[in-house]
Amino acid sequence: MTFDKNLVCHECQKLFVFSEGEQQFFEQRGLTNLPKRCANCRLSAKFRRNGENLDNLHKIDCTTCGALTVVPFKPSEERPVYCRACFMKIREEAADKDSFSEIAV
Repeated sequence: MTFDKNLVCHECQKLFVFSEGEQQFFEQRGLTNLPKRCANCRLSAKFRRNGENLDNLHKIDCTTCGALTVVPFKPSEERPVYCRACFMKIREEAADKDSFSEIAV
């Protein structure tokens, strides 16, 4: 059994969570090293590697938890924007509802 781990980002020096699900993903892929960057710094690094403009990234607070997150689109006030952790949680809940409704029908 694995537990969430708190790690410090190599770039921004902020604490981030290496969740149990992410650890399982790393294990399935055969990755043995812990991540060195938080999700926002990973996204920034990905943009730099691909030669994309970092000006396209927008900082915004997560609608659910209030954490600062970076998104590759200009957010509108009409739709909520979530950090990666909240987005994945909402996505899982929606998938659970869909599978439950298929069973109930």
